[in-house]
Amino acid sequence: MILKRTISRPSGFSILFGLFCLAMGVNFFLTANPYAVHHYGGAARWTEIHSSTWAFNPFYPFSWRRYLIDRHIEAKLLKNMDNIIVTNKETADGYIKHYPFLDCQKFTIIPAGYDYKEVQQAKLDRGKKFRIVYTGIFCKERNPEIFFKSITNLNIDFEMLIAGEVSPQYIKIIKNLGLNNRVKLLGYQSHERALALQKGADILLLLGWSKGYQIPAKTFEYFWSSPSYFRYKI
Repeated sequence: MILKRTISRPSGFSILFGLFCLAMGVNFFLTANPYAVHHYGGAARWTEIHSSTWAFNPFYPFSWRRYLIDRHIEAKLLKNMDNIIVTNKETADGYIKHYPFLDCQKFTIIPAGYDYKEVQQAKLDRGKKFRIVYTGIFCKERNPEIFFKSITNLNIDFEMLIAGEVSPQYIKIIKNLGLNNRVKLLGYQSHERALALQKGADILLLLGWSKGYQIPAKTFEYFWSSPSYFRYKI
């Protein structure tokens, strides 16, 4: 059984549901967000898919109280997992570093990729202007400020589309640089729309970072979608 992005909070029902699945011989393959979905595997044979880290995820810096709570919950869950699937060795090493009780034999590394048929069948969303597209979120580890400053010097008629959540601090930077009419904030989009935007872009923006815990899955879609992409490392 695969549960993904369907559970908003753990409850007593999750334990009963897990026991029922154990009795029925159901195996769990769980992935997140939300991380609360992990509670549903506690009583069954449990394989966890960690495409992103949880308590020590640099994209979601918690307050120290929230960090301690989440770390405690994650540690309890990790102890009960039968297998943990990650997308690269750095993520596995990060978990072992933060939770030394983990056995490295629990980890299976399956590199990220993309669905060829899905991207092949994606519609084309192309604009009339030269278009830069970014799909995803920004954070301290993926700070777009340098890029925003650089595109103010472009001498062509262009637009930049951002499909994903943009926090107020970056919206303020966009306004202060006078890019309001150039940068369009689309908010969260469906995966189908994101693929269409990527396919129709003249340039795709990819922000790198130094931690190495995660390779954005869109990286591989970018390779297929557009002949040009711009990457810079924080």
